[in-house]
Amino acid sequence: SSDVCSSDLTPTGGSVDVSLTQRGTEDNGDCKYELRVKDSGIGMSEKDVQHMFERFYRSDDIRDIQGTGLGLSIAKWIIDKHEGHFEILSREGLGTRIRIILPKKHP
Repeated sequence: SSDVCSSDLTPTGGSVDVSLTQRGTEDNGDCKYELRVKDSGIGMSEKDVQHMFERFYRSDDIRDIQGTGLGLSIAKWIIDKHEGHFEILSREGLGTRIRIILPKKHP
């Protein structure tokens, strides 16, 4: 876990784990990078997960926590521009797991 990745949504004593792995092989052109972020924070409802990449979207549950609702929409724009995608698993009260899959580009 890392203080750099902790946020107001992960309780004191909670954790944020980050890992990066390479999947596939360069030989067949199926090489991808997988970035995983997992926290033990407050988690999100299914409704919130469906809207989490919308600009300025803020869950009613966290309106008292500072933020603009832009961070995830900007992250999605960047990942989309690199032909990647997100996979999200979140449960209220348990935390969130995010996988970002990016193809390895060859010059």
